[in-house]
Amino acid sequence: MRRPTAALGGMILGSLLVVTSACQTKPEARPVQPEAELKYKQAVLDQDVAVTDQLCRNQCLLHVNQMYASLNHADPKKIKETMREMQSKHGHIISLNWIPVKTGSGTPGSSPSAGAPAAPGGTTVPSVPGAGAAGSSGNAGVPGASGASSAPSGAGTSPSASSGEIVSGKLSKELAKSAQPYIEEAKKAALQGNAYQSPNFTVADKPYFVLNVPAPDKKSSVVAVVRQHILQEVSNHQRKNLRLQSFHSDKSRWKIESVDTDTLRSKRVTHPDDHEGTSHYERHDVVVQFNRPPSEAELSRIRTQIGATKVKLIGNTYIITARSLEAKQLMDYFRKRQDVRFAEPHYIYETNDLSRGTKPLSWFFDWWPGSRSDNSGRTRSGAGEQAAEQPDVIPNDVLFNKYQWNLPITNTLRGWNFNKGTQDVKVAIVDTGADVNHEDLKGQLIEGYNVLDPTAQPMDDVGHGTHVAGIIGAQVNNGLGVAGMTWYNKIMPVKALDSSGVGSTYAVAQGIIWATDHGAKVINLSLGNYASSDFLHDAIKYAYDRDVVLIAASGNDNTERPGYPAAYPEVFAVAATDSSNGRASFSNYGDYIDVAAPGVSIASTYPQNQYAALSGTSMACPHVTALAALLRSANPSLKNTEVMELMRQTATDIGDKGRDTSFGYGLINVDKAVEAALGRGPVQAGLPGTKPAPVAP
Repeated sequence: MRRPTAALGGMILGSLLVVTSACQTKPEARPVQPEAELKYKQAVLDQDVAVTDQLCRNQCLLHVNQMYASLNHADPKKIKETMREMQSKHGHIISLNWIPVKTGSGTPGSSPSAGAPAAPGGTTVPSVPGAGAAGSSGNAGVPGASGASSAPSGAGTSPSASSGEIVSGKLSKELAKSAQPYIEEAKKAALQGNAYQSPNFTVADKPYFVLNVPAPDKKSSVVAVVRQHILQEVSNHQRKNLRLQSFHSDKSRWKIESVDTDTLRSKRVTHPDDHEGTSHYERHDVVVQFNRPPSEAELSRIRTQIGATKVKLIGNTYIITARSLEAKQLMDYFRKRQDVRFAEPHYIYETNDLSRGTKPLSWFFDWWPGSRSDNSGRTRSGAGEQAAEQPDVIPNDVLFNKYQWNLPITNTLRGWNFNKGTQDVKVAIVDTGADVNHEDLKGQLIEGYNVLDPTAQPMDDVGHGTHVAGIIGAQVNNGLGVAGMTWYNKIMPVKALDSSGVGSTYAVAQGIIWATDHGAKVINLSLGNYASSDFLHDAIKYAYDRDVVLIAASGNDNTERPGYPAAYPEVFAVAATDSSNGRASFSNYGDYIDVAAPGVSIASTYPQNQYAALSGTSMACPHVTALAALLRSANPSLKNTEVMELMRQTATDIGDKGRDTSFGYGLINVDKAVEAALGRGPVQAGLPGTKPAPVAP
């Protein structure tokens, strides 16, 4: 049973959701000192950027090979049209140069890089031994990076197309000058029938690389110049999510006050470690719930007395914005009234993302069984307990084999033998939205909702929600990108967080209620704050009472202080683990944690048909959400309490014996949980839960 949490008087959780924060109670017994924690977080960020670099390079190789497969001796017009179409789908590919290779030129019999994995259709995707490499102007701060090739001497403008070459896309003068030596090296490789990748180089603070991909018959080759803006996006994203930078209170949309959660005294956040125990709220807002709805005349009188400029109503709760009065003054005003149930700040929530980063990147890729030639997946967390009765289901998604260590370690591949999900069980993601046009999410997304602008699509302008969506339900066995944990469950994107990755209590509560009313059976909440909010809790209870399973990230501050919504008794709280089944160094912990799931350098979908590796409890959370969806798919009669209890009782114990504060009941075990939902194994669906019905803290 969870320990009762300290309520904050009448305070409500109305802040912006942050991808990386989480909270806990009690005095903190930190296993890692603050400065060491920052080093771990920075190492995790560097690793995420390096893995994302490799994901980007591999995907570009795949796209070019798929283009070859569609050409089949096409004429020059068709070739150029095809290249333009590919660029329209993948805006980071700045230019493409199709080069015919004359018979007898160079050594066309040369083969591509050794160890290249086969792509669908018999084409070849060369390996990327030098991904993330830093050249003379390279990409600093990427661990384990080494040059794919050194930059040749000389510089100049990009050469015009030689006879027979077909070019799509233009380079700026500055980019052409910097890219020219690498383009020349790529063309030399093309004439020899060899693949080529340059180190990263920067132009105007933006990273680029050049690659050459020979056709399978070696009669032509394609040289591409690729902009890797995704590396900057991931770096900026993770600095916020892992709390490596102070809370961004300079956003014009938000007039934010940072306070100590327990005292509501103003707190200056100048160091990432200051995030622990810190909450943020809108300075001139208050959240009020009356014992009975005020009349129009009463509400008008209140507006005049406090100088209100805006009033929002959700259910029976009001969010009131004042022209000059601040939150504390507004709360004092309302708490003096006899007809007010509670008055609290309008808190702001953020997203929760990060990795231990104590081991080199080469170890990270060599670790898991999917990267070995047998691809057996036999070595997995706690999976040696029983002999395998079913073989693993191995998907053909091209990034799975090398990058998705999270699937075999949770026994997801074996669990697919018993259930792959159903379209009837809808999964809502209350987050930054999702890229509704992503090629690996096609057919997986259903109609969602944009709380911030109900007239617009819930389009992701951050990347966080798209990444979460891919972990849960990226298309499986489509020969593209990554594999999601569920094959058929539909994802309902609900945009409650803005372009800075934060959202108000109102937006998050509204998102939860909308998703519940529109049929969501599982809701993912990869966001949080350290203050308990009556307003948000009411929305949580609304969903819980309607049989919804709510899953939330614990947070990324390496603290035992409870965070919300994860610490609410109706919510299933998730901590993060690394690939060694250790607690991720950033992961929050405490007696409210239910289970743990992989949360370090998780590869998934990212906006604009890209893929990125992110770390954080935000990434661990959707693994558990996907499992809940699989359980409800396997056995639709399960109540939300039974789903949560099955996930606890089937988890693999990886910490201290029994339940502990780092992992809760342990690492999720998809195979064992799904079997139990189907009435097989030592733990079966329908058994009474050991956890009492939740009560308000």
